[in-house]
Amino acid sequence: MNGIAARSLDYLGRRMRFERNELVLDQDRLLKLEARVNGKKCLMVVDTACASTTLDLAFAKDLELTQRSGPSAFTLGGNISTQISRLQSIQCCGLESKNCEALVADLEKLNHTLRSLGARPVAGILGMNFLKMHKAILDYYDLKLYLLPFEVQFENRLQGEWQCAYDENLGKTASREKREKIRLFVKGQTLSIQNGDELRKWGFRISQMVPYYGIDLIEAGRGQEGGKSAGILSIVSDDEFYMTANLEPNGKRPTEFVLNGGKNLVLRLVRKK
Repeated sequence: MNGIAARSLDYLGRRMRFERNELVLDQDRLLKLEARVNGKKCLMVVDTACASTTLDLAFAKDLELTQRSGPSAFTLGGNISTQISRLQSIQCCGLESKNCEALVADLEKLNHTLRSLGARPVAGILGMNFLKMHKAILDYYDLKLYLLPFEVQFENRLQGEWQCAYDENLGKTASREKREKIRLFVKGQTLSIQNGDELRKWGFRISQMVPYYGIDLIEAGRGQEGGKSAGILSIVSDDEFYMTANLEPNGKRPTEFVLNGGKNLVLRLVRKK
């Protein structure tokens, strides 16, 4: 890839809202990335040949991770036995991936080799499971790694027109006739709800939560003050999702989906064919 192509990739990456990460190339010629695991700063190898993200046993002990028995794995350090652990988060540049599963293994053989080459030891390996989840693009020319945040992927899946299949507001369930009049439109970062002749528009932002996604809504024309609402989303498939929101100005975000008597708006939406 020449310089012009690399700049084109950088432009497209920003347009598609990928997070760009600078890679490190030490004397060992391995691609490495500065990251944070559960908030702790570390250095990790980017390894497209490693199936699973793997943490060094010593680093996992520092994090006091709970572990269970895992499969054997082949890495840069050879065939090794592993444990499985669940991480609160992995942060790379502007991206944060929550509730991640990773293998834990003794990577001392790998780190011994790195030190003998005058290179820095690593806390783990960023493997294909993480790279694939974030639609990774490797720019070897400029040593950059582009990762697409879950929030952007989720937002992309919401684009289009949706039909209301269930509507409950303040504990009252709408009739089929009323539901058929409700449409939801998502275009870019604008969300519109049409109810008969009434149309309301919001700008929105998605945030990753566990087990749901958060959505913050700013009603068009009302600005930051008094027009902010909060909700959560649960996606069933590319053609169906649930949303519950507190539409009161600056209301508290719901933490779960409560039907038949809840105080929030609850919608089940299916993609309009």
